[in-house]
Amino acid sequence: MEIAQLNSYMLGADVNFYLGNTLDPISTSIDILIANPPYISQDEWSVMDESVRRFEPKLALFAENDGLANYQKIAQQAQEKLSHHGKIFLEIGFNQGAAVEQIFQKEFPYRKIHRKKDLAGQERMVLVH
Repeated sequence: MEIAQLNSYMLGADVNFYLGNTLDPISTSIDILIANPPYISQDEWSVMDESVRRFEPKLALFAENDGLANYQKIAQQAQEKLSHHGKIFLEIGFNQGAAVEQIFQKEFPYRKIHRKKDLAGQERMVLVH
């Protein structure tokens, strides 16, 4: 978070940073939400790269409900906190696009939901606008 805040300052960007569990610390309306929540299922532990298993904190990687629990919570909370023209950008696991899209379509039926691919052609982002 410190590096992001420093970058924001150096660029003169008007950005508010919040540290907490999903959208819990946010009490105002937000225009843009960018999130990279933990999204890996516990079932994937055995197939993960050894360097990830040794050095990355599990709290930053794993989520309940097949890795979808944080998306479900964010979608529910964002209904109340996202401004009328607000946008959501979420990093997703390579095989979670359809499930995350469905979660947000349920909570935001009148918004457009798109899946975006990375340079390797894998779906790695969901955009809500």
